[in-house]
Amino acid sequence: MANLAEANRDHFNKTASEYANHPLAAIMNPKITDGLRQHIDWLNFTKTEPATQDKHGNDRHGRQIRVLDYACGLGLVSHALAPYTDSLRGVDVSSGMVDAYNADAITELDGRKIQMSAVAGNMFQETSPTPPSTDLDYAADTFDLAVISMALHHVEDPALGVKRLAERVKPGSGVVCVLDLLAAGSAPKPVGEDEADAAAKTSQPLEDAVRNMDNADDVFKVVQSLHGFSEQDMRAHFEAAGCGEDFKFVVLPGEVVFSGLGGSSHNGHGHGHHHGNDETGHDKGHHLPGSFYVFMCRGTRKAAL
Repeated sequence: MANLAEANRDHFNKTASEYANHPLAAIMNPKITDGLRQHIDWLNFTKTEPATQDKHGNDRHGRQIRVLDYACGLGLVSHALAPYTDSLRGVDVSSGMVDAYNADAITELDGRKIQMSAVAGNMFQETSPTPPSTDLDYAADTFDLAVISMALHHVEDPALGVKRLAERVKPGSGVVCVLDLLAAGSAPKPVGEDEADAAAKTSQPLEDAVRNMDNADDVFKVVQSLHGFSEQDMRAHFEAAGCGEDFKFVVLPGEVVFSGLGGSSHNGHGHGHHHGNDETGHDKGHHLPGSFYVFMCRGTRKAAL
């Protein structure tokens, strides 16, 4: 792909205003929010000094948990984690998404001042990532947690992306977290042959469904793949990036069926794809709808030698 980051920037600059109210957001937003909060103990929000911390786990007199929300979109991840931290920094290739993030940023919650802001940038490019690692607000080795949600499949080199996130978190303690499409072959299997047969007849892997759409070429201009990632894929990326310590992987409950929503279908952090539905809400050509599961994984960056 010639320049996937530029294609995503242009696409989401044009469509940023459409995402907040899309029907699929009602499915994906709580799925991502619940996944993060139900696994909050994976994400470095540890109560090291209970007597000095409030009910959300913030250390009022000691360290502040710093969160990097990459490919932040409209701010779903930041809003999900705001009850647990005072410091959230977003980055997105789309200035339109960044403007929407900042317009809806939380400044105060439960009597706490919140530092929540985003900038346009591309930390995943091979040379001169932006914001640079020397930027005080986004400096290398300074974040406790870096998260990318439902965007790694938009990245030309996912392994480099994970590495770039690992470079920004603290050696020896910083956590990298990814939520994204689960590889179709890794999906939970239905129980019983009858159920398996029924599932096979009512949906198909997302990538296969999109390839049957009239505008498939437009979709694949802004994604690296819709095949998804397996646990083995992600473990390899994390280990190569030096953040594979205490690696954990979980499939979030509930299959998402990509059909009958009309217009542009969007994922959890605001990025999405048009699927060519007709006025009846069915895919043109009556193709089977696509379906997918979402996974969440995490790993800790190794200590510096």
